[in-house]
Amino acid sequence: MTPKEKALQLYNKMVVDFDIDHWQIKQCALIAVGEIISHIEPSLSMDVISARFDYWNEVKQEIEKL
Repeated sequence: MTPKEKALQLYNKMVVDFDIDHWQIKQCALIAVGEIISHIEPSLSMDVISARFDYWNEVKQEIEKL
């Protein structure tokens, strides 16, 4: 799944699950991505850590564009 597709998936999940406005939905999605980034397993290889960090940062950027 591309970062843009993942961003839309997270955003749309928030729309369905919560009765909140656009700004609040974006903030919830950004918080979720921040939690994912902060829990990337440090025992993985640097290549895997870097790839996951890059992917989730791109998802974050796509959410910010919504």
